[in-house]
Amino acid sequence: TAAGNGAITLRADAINLPAAVSSGTGNITLRPDDAAANISIGAGASTFALTNADLQFLTSPGLVTIGAGSAAANGQIDVTVGAADTPVNVSGKGFHLALLGDELVFASNNAAASLTGPSARLLRIDVDGAITRSGTGVDLASANAIVFDGINGAIGTLADPIRISGDVAASATGNVFLRSASGFAVVRVPATAAAGLASAI
Repeated sequence: TAAGNGAITLRADAINLPAAVSSGTGNITLRPDDAAANISIGAGASTFALTNADLQFLTSPGLVTIGAGSAAANGQIDVTVGAADTPVNVSGKGFHLALLGDELVFASNNAAASLTGPSARLLRIDVDGAITRSGTGVDLASANAIVFDGINGAIGTLADPIRISGDVAASATGNVFLRSASGFAVVRVPATAAAGLASAI
């Protein structure tokens, strides 16, 4: 499936990409037909489930968005990668990647990061609720930057901070708890000071 230079929106109850999707110079949006339906990334069980193989089929020089409209209009996003699953890694892709959801839940139990963003582009997270996690692995990685944009809730908890590898900027209404991939630091940032969190973790 391809388009000349226009934006592409793939909207369906379920999704399984069997071939390349190229938007030329446009953006790509992937979203459930029911905006409130949950979205799985990795090995989750939602009907609208995106695997690493699905995301490798996408080509855009602009923005690939999972979810649509405002964050509040979407369902929960689950990023689930078990020890035997293939992590989601789009480090070689040329697009920015944005996740829009009501909440974001990681279940990270792989030796590699559950979700690795584009190496030369931004990985943007915009959710209308909390970001939480479970497991023993790294949740997010990027050779460029991870941006938590206007999170309407807390990012991680003191007992279970979001585990990251890469530079971070964060803005949230709740507290921000992050831990570096090497596990040497936990950062707690009050909501009033969350914007522009430096990467010294």
